[in-house]
Amino acid sequence: MLPLNLLSKDVDKTWNQQSISRRFKLASVTLLGLVTGVTLTSLISLHFVRQKTELAMVKCIELQQLVFKMNQELEETNELEQGFFQEILTLGVERARQNHLKDHDNNIAQIQNISQQIRQLIQEQNSSRNLHKSHDDLSTYNQAIEQYHTEFQQSDQIAEELGNKNIGLITENQEILQLLHKNIQYTENVDVIDVYHDLIASAQAYFLTRKPIEQQNLNLVINQLEELIKQDIYLTVDETEQALNYLSRSELYFQKIGLLENNINQISEKFKKESEVISNQLISLSNEEIQFAHQEIRRTSQQMTVILLSSVIAMVTLSVVIWRSFQSALKQLEVEQEKSERLLLNILPESIALRLKNKPETIADNFEEVTVLFADIAGFTQLSAKISPTELVNLLNEIFSEFDQITTQNNLEKIKTIGDAYLVVGGLPNPRSDHAEAIAKLALEMQNKLIEFNQKHDHNLQLRIGINTGPVVAGVIGAKKFIYDLWGDTVNIASRMESHGIIGEIQVTEATYQRLQDKYKFEKRGLINVKGKGEMSTYFLKGIA
Repeated sequence: MLPLNLLSKDVDKTWNQQSISRRFKLASVTLLGLVTGVTLTSLISLHFVRQKTELAMVKCIELQQLVFKMNQELEETNELEQGFFQEILTLGVERARQNHLKDHDNNIAQIQNISQQIRQLIQEQNSSRNLHKSHDDLSTYNQAIEQYHTEFQQSDQIAEELGNKNIGLITENQEILQLLHKNIQYTENVDVIDVYHDLIASAQAYFLTRKPIEQQNLNLVINQLEELIKQDIYLTVDETEQALNYLSRSELYFQKIGLLENNINQISEKFKKESEVISNQLISLSNEEIQFAHQEIRRTSQQMTVILLSSVIAMVTLSVVIWRSFQSALKQLEVEQEKSERLLLNILPESIALRLKNKPETIADNFEEVTVLFADIAGFTQLSAKISPTELVNLLNEIFSEFDQITTQNNLEKIKTIGDAYLVVGGLPNPRSDHAEAIAKLALEMQNKLIEFNQKHDHNLQLRIGINTGPVVAGVIGAKKFIYDLWGDTVNIASRMESHGIIGEIQVTEATYQRLQDKYKFEKRGLINVKGKGEMSTYFLKGIA
């Protein structure tokens, strides 16, 4: 204690010997050093918070994408199961195996691969403790996959034991029933023949639906026919014995088919429930990752508050400023979440994005009538040889940005751009009755926008536009870098209208012309030979009537 006292006295003596200005400078430097230390601490904390936020968002997106992909594989696996069982009934075990088992095995391997990727993701050091705990659940799930695969292979062996591998079980059972008919066809007991026909009808109904009620009806008819055959005095002993034998064999077929289907359904349902549990758990845990980042931010915030209060008591104002700047980091996670939402809405229509968020599943919708527009910039290839790549991209971006703006103004849906081609559709994802009128208006506005562009940049670019009206299928494809896209003959014909069109013109099909002929001016082009479609009657859209 004595050395400390002596040191304190020396410090006081030295301090008292300093002038007021000198004291102020020393105090200012000391305070500045303290504030600098607090500021550096704040900057480091802000960097830490930002890093945690970014890692949480990236991990959340990666995890959810893997879960979506796994669910898609599970749906395909279930379809293969149903197809396998159906072809056992209609084509035989051998054909069913050829058509489905290899794909089924590949799907199981893909599910296992995705599960392994998820395990690797949650084992990373920057994952939360909750995600690390789910490692054991995933290990259990992998065991469930192996068990499911083994049980499905056992079901395949059961199917092989039912009968001839090269013909369907339905066909084989029909042959048995025909043999039964040969033994009873000459009986004079009308009831026997009538109930036999009831058996044929009940068997068809059971094979079509395989509902429990149809199976019960089938069993009742079999029992009734069995009693009638036993009591039929018109049949010989041999005919009765053979008829009962065929009837018994047919009944056994029905029972084994029912057991096989129940076995496959039980295996599938059990695995489906286990998959739903792990999928929901992983989605929930990915959301907890965001909460984990929130907690880290709050914890760091509390530590920073203690440092501020203990280090800069004399600088309350500066402490408040630093605290407020630090508090802004608490909003970083929400900002990142909003960025993620905006990014998703830039990729997908709002209604589709909401459907994917609320219920992750494959989206494929039929639209009875929409209008599709393809536009291509003629002369752009020649221009690309004359200017630099940067200028080329800037020009294309300016043109397409103008197109995007008027597309939005007309409440139409831009699907994508491919090079210098632009694809727009009207009437989806939200149906509207005036989709053809809106697309026609857009096409004319696109021509005007390109004229303005040419005048501004002294270019001579022109559009070649094709339009068609009809049904399409629209949906989301892919598990990574997914897009909202269109399929169908309507889309192909719209593309042909553009590629077979004339530069500077808007070529439409007969279907579109019929929708718009009273509202717009058209010039009939006549018949043109369209690749893959033959001759088609087309028109040029010239303006509003």
